[in-house]
Amino acid sequence: NNGPAERENRSPAPDFEALDKDNSLTRLKTYLGRHNIFVVFFDAEVGATSDETLQHLKRHSVELATADFHVIAVSSALPQQNRGTDFPQEFHLVTDPAPIWKIHREWGCFDDQTERPQQAVFHIDRAGNVLSENDEPVPLTNPDEQIDALLGLSHSADSI
Repeated sequence: NNGPAERENRSPAPDFEALDKDNSLTRLKTYLGRHNIFVVFFDAEVGATSDETLQHLKRHSVELATADFHVIAVSSALPQQNRGTDFPQEFHLVTDPAPIWKIHREWGCFDDQTERPQQAVFHIDRAGNVLSENDEPVPLTNPDEQIDALLGLSHSADSI
């Protein structure tokens, strides 16, 4: 069965840089090869504080810090829109400006038919590699469960 073997293919994560909520430049390559990373593409219209995956990660911020994970959350929300959030320092909320959505496009998180960015979660391992198919990043299929597994937690319905 070639399915699972192909599913485990990993390749270097596409690098990007973007302004964070403090208008500082965040570069993915700064963290590659040094930390585990979750890259979370969230809906700017909903906002970071209402995004279920970001809230799930926030609830596990102690475990994230202990396991040396960083979270880079990407949306078209402007830096000033992300400023009022109270995420731990391991969370970096960055802006991928509309209508270009360069980072979304490079990571396959843009629907060309609807011309809308898509939500997704990716895990980059400490070596700087992401699950891939045809050298394109592949998002986690069950983000909360997979996040919990990577953090060594048992997943329960009430933790969502």
